[in-house]
Amino acid sequence: MQKYTKRLLGVAAVAGLLLTGCTKPEPAVTIWSGSTSMNTDPVCWSGEADALDPGDCAAEILQGDGINGATLFEAAVGNTVGFSVDPEIAEIGWNIVVEGAEGQAQPITPNPLTTTYYRFTFPSAGAEGLPLQIVAGTDGQIRGIWSFRITPVQS
Repeated sequence: MQKYTKRLLGVAAVAGLLLTGCTKPEPAVTIWSGSTSMNTDPVCWSGEADALDPGDCAAEILQGDGINGATLFEAAVGNTVGFSVDPEIAEIGWNIVVEGAEGQAQPITPNPLTTTYYRFTFPSAGAEGLPLQIVAGTDGQIRGIWSFRITPVQS
């Protein structure tokens, strides 16, 4: 009987280890331009239906200079830059927020996007590039943030 108990405990321990590896991955955002693309994890994500609290990383990222945890990406001025988001992000709504005049963040579109894809023409940006964030959530209920800095390709 003791032999079976040890086997059962061994199987339970292995099953427990396997289950801990089965957590749902965070949704990703892919940025692309031309033949280059990058898949990026969120800087901040709330896997629950709850919005991120002000004490979470969301407030400091949105109030920062767009560099905190940013994925650096190069694109040629005038080329198309596209974003593809996981369906989970599209379901809750998302927008591309660009740092505007005097550090004011401004969304690219007037309404949150509910599609998994958006593209725009990369504008003339200074040497510092274009800081922007993908912000998932609507009506101030932010669920996730992906931070990017798109810089002009050096020729």
